[in-house]
Amino acid sequence: IKPMVADATTHNYLRYVKILFNYLVEEDYLFKSPVKKKLIPKVKRTNIVIFDRSNLEDILKIALERDPLYYNCLMMLLLTGLRPVDLLNLKISDFDFDRKQINVKISKTSKEIKFPIFDELEIFIRNNMEKEFSNDRNKYVFDGYNVETVSKRFRRIKKALSINEKFVITLKTFRKTFATGMAEKGLSIQEVANLLGHDSTTTTERYYADVITESLRKKINSLKKSENI
Repeated sequence: IKPMVADATTHNYLRYVKILFNYLVEEDYLFKSPVKKKLIPKVKRTNIVIFDRSNLEDILKIALERDPLYYNCLMMLLLTGLRPVDLLNLKISDFDFDRKQINVKISKTSKEIKFPIFDELEIFIRNNMEKEFSNDRNKYVFDGYNVETVSKRFRRIKKALSINEKFVITLKTFRKTFATGMAEKGLSIQEVANLLGHDSTTTTERYYADVITESLRKKINSLKKSENI
């Protein structure tokens, strides 16, 4: 399966196999696990890839033309940085506009967070999602959607735009773009970690590498101009 999935996915599959065999050993079905630590490759650390403005605009334009609800789904991924599964698990009752917060359950860790409904997010919801929020409060916001459906449609849009990088631009890119954007706005690393539902800032630190580099570039250029004056 390695040629068909990203390296990180391959690593996750191997980790699941290891967990299975460890369980079998603990329950005395096996004497020893055949999965050695050295057999599990290290995940390759690659640079964080975010959308450039042109690509993002093209993707959202096609999504809107094909299905406004799907467009809303992609925009919510962009505005919240939620994982697709966590966004699709949201019910209308999870949105508290009086307190301006969304109750989000993080499927990866089972923890719950209060995501702030900031002005831009609230304006988008009120202007574009009135129909969804007029339904029964116990219904899912994107009723009828699942991760497979959202992913399949996204791949079709990529194909229509001739975006051929198989594992570079994915649905995860919305989350990465959100996180990097929040860092660029000046939010602290802990604040971004809280928005993403990270238990620690270790993962979040990766989003800051490019932001710091860009900040240094601007400072150096600014100093250079001062010297010329």
